[in-house]
Amino acid sequence: MDGTNRTKPLVLILDDRDEVHTLDGAEELSVRVLSPNDLDAGDLDEAKTVLIDFNLDDWQERDNLPYCARPKNGLALAAIVREHLRDARLPPAAIALITGQMQQLAPGYSHPRPNLVARAHGLEWAFYKSAAPDDLKARVTSLTRAVDRLPRKWPSQLEGIKDEIDQFLGIPDQEWAAHAWASLEECRPPLHELRNWTDGMALIRWLLHRILPYPCFLWGMTRLALRLHVQPRWLKNELEPAGQLYEVFAPYLYRGALQGFDGPRWWGAGIDDLLRDQLNDHSSSHGATHEWLKQYAATPVAALDCFAPTMIINEYFEPGLDIYEMDQCVQIQPDDWPAYADPAWTTLELANEHRELGELVTSAHRYRLDEE
Repeated sequence: MDGTNRTKPLVLILDDRDEVHTLDGAEELSVRVLSPNDLDAGDLDEAKTVLIDFNLDDWQERDNLPYCARPKNGLALAAIVREHLRDARLPPAAIALITGQMQQLAPGYSHPRPNLVARAHGLEWAFYKSAAPDDLKARVTSLTRAVDRLPRKWPSQLEGIKDEIDQFLGIPDQEWAAHAWASLEECRPPLHELRNWTDGMALIRWLLHRILPYPCFLWGMTRLALRLHVQPRWLKNELEPAGQLYEVFAPYLYRGALQGFDGPRWWGAGIDDLLRDQLNDHSSSHGATHEWLKQYAATPVAALDCFAPTMIINEYFEPGLDIYEMDQCVQIQPDDWPAYADPAWTTLELANEHRELGELVTSAHRYRLDEE
């Protein structure tokens, strides 16, 4: 399956099964599917993403190879592909796994987080085979386009690198850009690792592994709802592209590399600036914020009924669309949670029901685990 339009970035899929692939119909990509046995050096020249099936049990020719030359699974094959790319000094390509057996890559976890799996195994990402086809297409497309827009050469001076990152992330030329940059730099971007084209992948890994999964300078739907003190589901409905409220917040949408990889994001610095501009000294007032929202909302504003609203992590280690009163929550400290991200919380109920969450409750809150 080889796209005819070579201007489209290429996704190379290595799969030992001859089957219709879930990326069929990805209109913005050129897609080629190969058996690992048919891969040669020329196939990697144009690839922007190499997507490898973790399970290679149907690769019959592998059994005839010398023992040390038999990749046991897609993870082993990914390491070989990575070194071939490095040795040939080819343009950068994202290397990702797709699997229905994510637990094998993170033993002991019932819902392994793809960013941690990828980080642990030297990958850009690990995709669940069970993902909805449209969601998988959107994520692979977002990743591939991000690689395709990497600068061909990185400047040698720090200021030049910052200018390239500014364009790569699509930071708008607005008064709040300096605030956005300050928030971004607190999140430790790889400014000193970007000295040539291949090292640009460090920036993509930073976004995928350390930024998008955590509440920091790019706000997801729930974080935005928390700032506006409204119900996240109400806000999600109001922010459909045809709505007036969407147009109000559209200038603050994140439109840089990896946009849409994990749903919409907004520049937190831009939202804060918008509210200060519109509400002046009342930007922290929930009542004033709701009165302002009424001018653009298609339905009555659904305010949060919380004195101390708290965004939580669910059993899948995702924020979801629920906000709780703080006294219903306990703070947790996942091993990977960055110091620059907002603190992580979950509900007392979830911490009692799910061992993986309960074990992460901080010592200051652990005494509450038997309250439910």
